[in-house]
Amino acid sequence: MTNKLRKRVADILHSEHRVSQTKLRGLSVKDTTELHAIASGTRVPEFRIKALTVLAATRDQTAGEIFHKALRDSAAGVEVRAAGATWLSRLGGMAAEGALMESLAVETLPIVQHKIVAGLARVGSVAALRRLADGVQAMDPAVREHAQFAQSVIAFRAGMTGFELPVLDATRRLPAPTLASAAVHMTDARPEDALRVVEQTAPDSYGVVGDTEGVAMIQCGRRNLAVAIDAPLRANPVKRLAGPTIAGLVAVQAEADGSFATSLLILTWPNSEGGVHVSVNRPSGRVMYFGEGKIDGDTVRFHLDAVSGPGATETTVTGTLAGGRIVDLQVASGKTMERMRPVPMEVP
Repeated sequence: MTNKLRKRVADILHSEHRVSQTKLRGLSVKDTTELHAIASGTRVPEFRIKALTVLAATRDQTAGEIFHKALRDSAAGVEVRAAGATWLSRLGGMAAEGALMESLAVETLPIVQHKIVAGLARVGSVAALRRLADGVQAMDPAVREHAQFAQSVIAFRAGMTGFELPVLDATRRLPAPTLASAAVHMTDARPEDALRVVEQTAPDSYGVVGDTEGVAMIQCGRRNLAVAIDAPLRANPVKRLAGPTIAGLVAVQAEADGSFATSLLILTWPNSEGGVHVSVNRPSGRVMYFGEGKIDGDTVRFHLDAVSGPGATETTVTGTLAGGRIVDLQVASGKTMERMRPVPMEVP
């Protein structure tokens, strides 16, 4: 089938890694027209999902309708509809929210429902919150759990109460046996690295306002992470932490091409002691760390423990948000829990 494609398009569709913006900018009008046709399903359908992904990377302002068409295409495979939901939500905007809610009302397959729910978590407003609340009880149990977390993400983004996450007691937490620090190195991101993190996580920011001054780089063993703290929170922690909020995100760097992708969301809401609960969750809802933050003026000291689950490692994370920066970060870890069952599939 590849001999039917224009050479540049074929090269891009066969690439295993993220395609550079330089290569995408080099596409001709005819190349772009062919890419649109493939993403729309009218040519070489075996490349449709990859074409949707590439089209999203081109930042083409006309791509929204193609993603919407893929989501609505009942004749296509579930993977196509799921990809349509993902890229439509990453394009963002009210048009995406309306299309996602419309599709959620008629979609019956859980795998596509998961992607629609994930999309609403990214871009949904109070209208989406109401739609999820109306339909959550009729969903498959696994989708229902994901939808309930999406409701919390939407509510936290809007600063709304009533959708706070469960408070996890000591029986659910896995603190490190000692506070001896693990091999973790943290630095403030260089401006160019911070800009790359902010730009690459923008489609999955979930409302976190990123800037080049609010990013810290963390090297933990072989993993490179970036923590982006919400800019309004850095500017006024007391005001921002007075209600539920998405305080920041954690991005992981891919070994293959060095790109960053959102891996964890940091959610906070007030506790009864004048501080905040802190829950660090996968975008699918699985809670990975839980703890507390103590507020002292513009300084927030936090203490987090890992949460029990398949493959979880005894871990305690402590540090301080001061002057809009994370300082004194300490990570201690112990043994890894035995995997009693497969780790649940994450739904980005």
